[in-house]
Amino acid sequence: MLYSSHKTRALAQIVYKIIKSSNLMSKHYFIFQCLILTADISISAVVDTPSSSIPEVLDVVENSNATDQLNSSSATFNDNGNQNEEEISLNQSQEVTRALNHTLKDYDKRLRPNFNGKPVIVSTSIAIHSLGPINIMDMKYDITVIFRQEWNDPRLKFNKTFGSLTLKGEMYESIWIPDTFFRHTINGFRHDALSPNILLRVSPNGDILCSSRISLYIKCSMDFTYFPMDIQFCPLLIESFSYTKENLQLRWKNIGNKDPYEKDEYFSFLSPYNLWSINYNSYNRSMATGSFSALSLNFTLHREVAVIILGDYLPTTLTVVVSWVNFWLDPQAIPARASIAVTTVLTVTMCISQTSANLPRGGAIKALDLYYGICFLYVVCALGEFAIVCYLNTSQFKREKKKDLKKLVKNSEENIEEILTCLEYIQDVKLRFKRVNFKQMANRKIKLLKGIIKRQSKANHEWRKQINIDVNKIDLYSRILFPLTFLLSVCTYASAYHKELNFADSLEKEVEQIL
Repeated sequence: MLYSSHKTRALAQIVYKIIKSSNLMSKHYFIFQCLILTADISISAVVDTPSSSIPEVLDVVENSNATDQLNSSSATFNDNGNQNEEEISLNQSQEVTRALNHTLKDYDKRLRPNFNGKPVIVSTSIAIHSLGPINIMDMKYDITVIFRQEWNDPRLKFNKTFGSLTLKGEMYESIWIPDTFFRHTINGFRHDALSPNILLRVSPNGDILCSSRISLYIKCSMDFTYFPMDIQFCPLLIESFSYTKENLQLRWKNIGNKDPYEKDEYFSFLSPYNLWSINYNSYNRSMATGSFSALSLNFTLHREVAVIILGDYLPTTLTVVVSWVNFWLDPQAIPARASIAVTTVLTVTMCISQTSANLPRGGAIKALDLYYGICFLYVVCALGEFAIVCYLNTSQFKREKKKDLKKLVKNSEENIEEILTCLEYIQDVKLRFKRVNFKQMANRKIKLLKGIIKRQSKANHEWRKQINIDVNKIDLYSRILFPLTFLLSVCTYASAYHKELNFADSLEKEVEQIL
């Protein structure tokens, strides 16, 4: 009995510690469960449990209690830490707000920094997102950039403990901003998809970084003298609108050997040109209102010649070659030769018209126009050769028929039908003779024909009698002269514009002249 009571007391201590350490259930519900557990143990397990196992159970309960206390203290510490961080962040935010309100209280954005003092130095850099397409007809191009400007405003200095402050775009309207603009801009806008694409960062020492994403539509003066081997220089000019160089100076931001411009990772170039190089420069621009600081970013563009060769040079060259097919055709195949000659002339004319429609009118003669002129000259000459061969062939045929007619009239007075057949091929004789009624000629037929032939012989020009050229030789000479002279013309044309194909050596000089 004493042994059982001892076990009962130990079991009661276990239950008490479990109740004391439990935080998961309500107190009354847990006591009820423990009473049930005590009754079950007292009936079955407790009697059979050795006394030596009681301390082990007590140790387990004590360890469980210690672990629960540690977890509870850790959770309390985390809650207190998070609460402290939120309070610190809130306090810092309030301090920054008070500092900004105090700074902007007496801030006048109408006056530049260092008013009546040294000029404001504005460091500029650009990130290019896209360039093009380039409108050749209107001589304009599109460009989208991230435009960054940095300057110092002593009026915006604040406590260094805050570090740099990144502010929303609304602050852009509350402080002084350089009045820079892009020259030759026809249209432009600042992107505001979802929110204004403006970054404004203020440092404790008053340094300000202003970055914005803008798209511009800019005028570019182009020279198409050497088209399609032309080089175009399209500048992006940045200037101060109202502040002279004594008040504001624009400078490119160079950090070490790094250029003040960069191309975006997904930079896109939509143009018939290739972007050859980008050059930058700074200068002063004098006007009637003063001398202003300015920056320039120059894009050197070189046209893709392969596209023009396949689309313009090759078709017209092949058209000229097709016109030479006439030289191998029979001179008497007049319909075939006429269709080829006329078709080639019309084809080259169409190519000239189509190219002229895609280029601005006026200005100097373009290189492609000159080549078109050469091709047009050769197809017209081929057409002229066809006309000469056709005329000489017809004249020679008429002379042969007239000779046959004379023989018929002289040797026989009964070959009227053959005589009339010969007259059918002699148009000028037929036109003069058609009013004669052959049925009423009777005995005067032969005499009348003799008189007509005699008058026609006198009417013929003397130079026709002296012409005795074989038309086949004309075609033979044309087969050789036309290809050789055309090849010589193309070589001369290529050598004349050879310097434009190898323009890399003189590129820097040309850029300096434009600047």
